[in-house]
Amino acid sequence: MNSSEEIIGNSKEISRIRHKIKQASDSQVSILLEGESGTGKDLLSRYCSSGGNISFYKKFDCEILESSASTNFFMDMAERSAEKNSQSIANYTWYLDHIEDLNMALQANLLSFLESPAVIRSEKIKIQIRVISSTSVELKDRVRDGKFREDLYYRISGVKLMIPPLRERKEDIPFLISHFLKMYSLKFEKKQPEFSADVLNLFQSHYWHGNVRQLEMLISGILTLHARGTISLKNLPEEFFTQPVISAGKELNVVPGIAMKTYEKEIIRKNLMFVNGNRAKAAILLGISERNLYRKLIEFGMQ
Repeated sequence: MNSSEEIIGNSKEISRIRHKIKQASDSQVSILLEGESGTGKDLLSRYCSSGGNISFYKKFDCEILESSASTNFFMDMAERSAEKNSQSIANYTWYLDHIEDLNMALQANLLSFLESPAVIRSEKIKIQIRVISSTSVELKDRVRDGKFREDLYYRISGVKLMIPPLRERKEDIPFLISHFLKMYSLKFEKKQPEFSADVLNLFQSHYWHGNVRQLEMLISGILTLHARGTISLKNLPEEFFTQPVISAGKELNVVPGIAMKTYEKEIIRKNLMFVNGNRAKAAILLGISERNLYRKLIEFGMQ
């Protein structure tokens, strides 16, 4: 396995995922990766395929297959793999990204294919294909709504791995920062910089809507523009400060007997001050729509 396929982090969640993958590495069981966009499902699919006897890896984007693939797509792909391969036994991993976007016809074709996992061309060539799927939605809801086949759901989820969002495994952030700093410093042929304590503290409290991908692209962009010295708050892009943060573990100073509206008004006031009165930015920080913020301002006489 090369460094780009490592799972970075020492959190309990990541350790649990590593353990499950190791247990399943020598089998042909199907794996379903669940998690928000940017949590690293693509990388995990490669990590899953790097163990055992897997020889070949191929990714399919089901968003594209939705409109362009034939209804016999998976059978055709398996037969082509058999025709091109000269080995007596070849092991493949097929990674089906955005499995929730697969149309019903292709779902039926995939189910039919999975019920016959080995494709044989003549008596000498045998193809074994392991399927790893990923989704950023609750697939059971799609099953309940009749948009995803229940029998296929159980077929592709022999092992289910839930990848937590970055905000739920903040202890992994320092490891990820170190990894991406090293990776992009080598890529850009620059001396590896350091982040100031203020930046590291802000990263720990950030919400990270884009998860690990957002952190990676942020570090890549910073290293592109700032080649030397310590990276401070002034080196971060402006839009980073308009995105919501999560609690860093500090409790609010709540005084018994004070009405909740008083606290709500003060929270709104301080967030507006933080963004110099910009309502759109304040709404993002508060986690509400701009329309709802406007209503609150009228309610509290702050408009």
